[in-house]
Amino acid sequence: PDILGGVFNSFNDRVYFMNSGSLTFNTSTCKEGSTYSAGVCEQDGGIVRSINNAPADCTNTGCTDWVDITPTSTKYRQYFSIGLEQVSDLIPSQRPIPDTAEYQGKFYFVRNACTQVLWDDGGSGGDTNNGCTFSNSCGLPANQNDSLCPDGSEIPQLWKCDPASTGNATECDSDDWTLVAENASTGKTNFGDSNNKKITMVAHNGDYLYVGFDNATTGIEVWRTNTADPSAEGDFTQIGGDGFGEGTNITEVYDRVSLGSGSIHYLYMSIGKNSVPVRVHRQQNTGPVVLLENKSPFEENSLLAFLGGSNELTQKYWYVFFAFVLLLFGFLYYRVNYVVHGNQKK
Repeated sequence: PDILGGVFNSFNDRVYFMNSGSLTFNTSTCKEGSTYSAGVCEQDGGIVRSINNAPADCTNTGCTDWVDITPTSTKYRQYFSIGLEQVSDLIPSQRPIPDTAEYQGKFYFVRNACTQVLWDDGGSGGDTNNGCTFSNSCGLPANQNDSLCPDGSEIPQLWKCDPASTGNATECDSDDWTLVAENASTGKTNFGDSNNKKITMVAHNGDYLYVGFDNATTGIEVWRTNTADPSAEGDFTQIGGDGFGEGTNITEVYDRVSLGSGSIHYLYMSIGKNSVPVRVHRQQNTGPVVLLENKSPFEENSLLAFLGGSNELTQKYWYVFFAFVLLLFGFLYYRVNYVVHGNQKK
């Protein structure tokens, strides 16, 4: 493909790079719109790692410090990673591999794929540039007009590497990967919601692993687990409700960061949807969701979601409010009784 995208991360002193990969082209049998055929039309490549902690540059003779570790599983190869529909202002749902995370000694990544080939090869594989569906790409040179995945053909996936499965016990290899929380035998990680079409986040926060989805129908969904080695849907539970209680006002995940303060861990997420102000939500590992509206004149549209064991933060806001009210009444009482009336007596 012409536009690959990509994400870097480190795991056990090795560098990992993931992108949309490539295909096993076979003349006209694997072109834009084609579906999986073993050994003929399938996903090939997309995940590599370094063999040391200071990999050298690739040369025209190869990449001696890098090794291909793309999953050999049919669940990976039978679906086709999406390409980038644009090269700027991207959000995670537009990336083939939006995010990665390390959790309990294992390495995870989330992937957006499709049941059919999306890449236009410019005619070399039998395609004749007839799949120009990116509104901002039509008319550009060959290999720049790949297709969007048709509605209903999206394949969101969560993959896990257990490095101890094969080979070196600290490095991921091709046979170390398994699909996590597959819904029945669909090849999808969507926790039973067909509207979870784009998987956009995986994050390690404290004792939990979090997975997030864009959902245009009911609002974003965030699921988590504290199972040390999660594999099934039942290992995860949803938190915060659809759209974190705001439904379709929040349909997209933009970014996340995990921060620790002593034994307390917080997950901050920037979320929203197109043409709607971005919200920032904060999550603490346990407890219910409490939405706190920030009334700062400079941030009046931002929200904070605090998932804590208690409503301590909410209580603090009330304490400050009541203290302010008491001070205000005290000031008014002094103003009326001592300043105004005092002046009148004089």
